[in-house]
Amino acid sequence: MHLATAAGLWTSAPIGTLELFDREASASESIWIPRVFVSGVLTDGLARKVAARVLADAADAKSALIDPQMGIPAAGTVPIRDELVQHYIQLMLKASFELDDARLEYKPFIAAADVDPLRIDSKRQLRDYFSFVNGKVLRIPHWSFIWLKALFSGFLNRNLQGKSGRYVVGDLERLDARDQSLLAARDRAAEVVALAKGKERMVLESTLVHSTPRVWEGIRTLIFGSIDASSDLSDNGFAPIEGKIPVFGRVVDVVADPREVWKPKSARGRQMFPTALEWSTVRKSPEVRDSFVAIIDDATSLIETAAAAAIECEKKIREIGVEESDLRKQLLGSGVLKYNKAGEVYVPKNASTVAAKLEPEDKDEAESGEPTAAAMLERYRQIPNEATGFDRELQEHLDTRMFETERRDETTLELASFDSWTLEHSHSFENQLLDKLQSNRDLASAHTKGFEKQLSAIEVPQAGELVTLRKRFHRVVALWALIPLTIAGLVYWMAWSTNGDDADFRPWNLVIFLAVAWLIIVIAAINMAGSEYYRKWSAFERRVDLITSRVNQAEDGWAGSRREWARLKSLHEQAADWLEILASALHHPWAVNPERHQQSIRTLESTNLPFAMHIANANPYNDGAAHRLERDAAPTLLRKGWREEAFRDLLDEIAREVAVSPLAIGTNALDNDIPYASNNSRSIVRSHMNKPEILERVADRRIANLILAIQQDSMTGGGVDVVPLTTGHFDGLAADTHGVSVDRTGIQWDAHLRETLGTATDAVPPINPLVISSVSVQAGHHEELTSYVLAPERLAAGFDATTGEAVKVIAYDNASSPSLDLVVRIDLAGPIPIAALNLWRGSSGRSSSLLAAGESPTCSTCGRVDCPGAQNRACKFARSGV
Repeated sequence: MHLATAAGLWTSAPIGTLELFDREASASESIWIPRVFVSGVLTDGLARKVAARVLADAADAKSALIDPQMGIPAAGTVPIRDELVQHYIQLMLKASFELDDARLEYKPFIAAADVDPLRIDSKRQLRDYFSFVNGKVLRIPHWSFIWLKALFSGFLNRNLQGKSGRYVVGDLERLDARDQSLLAARDRAAEVVALAKGKERMVLESTLVHSTPRVWEGIRTLIFGSIDASSDLSDNGFAPIEGKIPVFGRVVDVVADPREVWKPKSARGRQMFPTALEWSTVRKSPEVRDSFVAIIDDATSLIETAAAAAIECEKKIREIGVEESDLRKQLLGSGVLKYNKAGEVYVPKNASTVAAKLEPEDKDEAESGEPTAAAMLERYRQIPNEATGFDRELQEHLDTRMFETERRDETTLELASFDSWTLEHSHSFENQLLDKLQSNRDLASAHTKGFEKQLSAIEVPQAGELVTLRKRFHRVVALWALIPLTIAGLVYWMAWSTNGDDADFRPWNLVIFLAVAWLIIVIAAINMAGSEYYRKWSAFERRVDLITSRVNQAEDGWAGSRREWARLKSLHEQAADWLEILASALHHPWAVNPERHQQSIRTLESTNLPFAMHIANANPYNDGAAHRLERDAAPTLLRKGWREEAFRDLLDEIAREVAVSPLAIGTNALDNDIPYASNNSRSIVRSHMNKPEILERVADRRIANLILAIQQDSMTGGGVDVVPLTTGHFDGLAADTHGVSVDRTGIQWDAHLRETLGTATDAVPPINPLVISSVSVQAGHHEELTSYVLAPERLAAGFDATTGEAVKVIAYDNASSPSLDLVVRIDLAGPIPIAALNLWRGSSGRSSSLLAAGESPTCSTCGRVDCPGAQNRACKFARSGV
């Protein structure tokens, strides 16, 4: 202790004894004698406990430390009020679905309007019409040849092959070009519908789905910024309120804890759900709640049935009781039943005989329908058994009703607990985001099915419709060509037969006339049939255009909706995966090693400490002081961006654990990790982020700074008591007769540090006179003391008033050593001649040699030979350096 004080080796005090006084002012061959008193408080135990508790509470999303109503918000932030939570969640949802050109939104296929008919002038119409008719007329010989060929092939087929022949003679019926294009469109539509159900297209689509890192980066920024103000979200509606940034006070308002589960409280509930339910399971299986409702409905139905059956049993019991009473009266009146001495009705042994004697002799009277005495007696004997059966049945119904009532009530309580738990999670930003993504997926799926139905419902004209129109045109033209030609031939024949011998008869004139008339009729027939043909052909063409357009639109709509569904499915899965990682990091940013909580106070071997050293520990068992220190230390940890910083530290520790570069699993790598081009960063993080050793290392990054802050800023001084490591060595004298020792716990911090100082009225006691030689005691060397106090700055001013002017207080920096709050008192006596000390006085041989030299003894103080102090002959030579 003396060596540490003289050399300035104390962990707190930066100076020692040698720096407190002017050493050059001391006389030659003199020394200084120090007396040292040390009072100190070790702060490691309480600081470590408080730091561990602060870290543990900060990592618990439901702790009071960060509760929006009771906790301490980060500096510059303000918790969002409960009534505004959903408003800010909607702002986050809006911002999320606007990220990267609304990448998360469903973009439905917008169908184009039907193709409008082309508008042409009359000149073009006439040109098109005559061109059409002319073309059809010119093709008549071709189609006539094909028709004749088909007739001949049919003749051969009927006569040479028959219905069961090996061959079919003739070609297939040729379709018009427009017929063929229409059939192609119909086949393509059917192909698209069939492709919708194939797996190859789905796999192809999924490999073409691309995500974007900007979406995941934006969601991460939104989530962390809305909780710890790590990002500026003022553009997203998080405008400062009175200069403070609004943040969510509860993490569960943003993301649910992936580790949190719901457990049934009752035995029946545990039978229904033997394993705890995770929120992810409940989200994917909403029918879990239906199982509770089904049990409640079933129990309610059984309760109603049992209640109705119990009422019926009670009714029967009353009826049978009335019947028994009536029979008893009748049988008593007829003497079949008797009263015993106690006045109770009983059935005597001869009751059957008595009842038989009462049987009527007249057959008409016996057959009148009135019950006989024997029948009434038999019925009276059956009633107790029936009543017992009804009582038993009634009890069974009552037991059933009671059991089912308990089952219903317990299940109702379980359902209320389950609903409360799901309600807390269902209102979070995470759940609403995933619900909206699912809603978009469902909408895309519905649109896809709608387009499939459109494709299936498109009615394509039957093949050969244009062939029918062409054949009809040919028949009309042929009819109007052959009939007039036949008539003209008959007219010519009749004219020839009648006027053939007449010299004035000119057949060619008749032929020309008939030919012109026939031609006019044929042209008129062609125009008449051709206009109808052209009109129906135009309508057919318009229908083909509309069908083709609708097929193409339905096909494009189906393909677009299908791609959107696949894209949203991929985004939904990635979002759920990403939110689970962020939720785990937010709810469990770190874990505190249990040993941090168990370390309490430092223990030293008190018997090895000097009497003048009083060392104490800050009391780790004072919960009031610990809670105050927690609240004082919380702002050191809970500051803007502390959760995102913890997340980045977690990623660094995972990278260190798996021995990869921090860039390989940093935030940028996580943002860019998509399922179909994965860099495996998310899977690595997910598999390691819940390991205790990694989470503890993240906490260890903070605990040292937190302990230092607690020791420097919050711990020392009032409000925290101390527990001495060493007690006073005479405290045993203060014990009572029963051996109850003095309680040394609960000592105030500053009071403990002042123990070695005394007060301003206390005289400074001299040093032990036993160190002074007997001849020098009267010189008073041991009584002339100068006292110094080494104390931290925060205590120095107070010590001046406590110790008075006799003590010189030297202050040192408060931050010299936060782990030890130290006060050192040094009492210095000197300078004292060496000869005045017994340590040197013990050398008798040296004194004898001085006397033998013949020198007269002188006083060590005044130098006079006649001074009584001259008995110390060695004094003169000691000062002269001998």
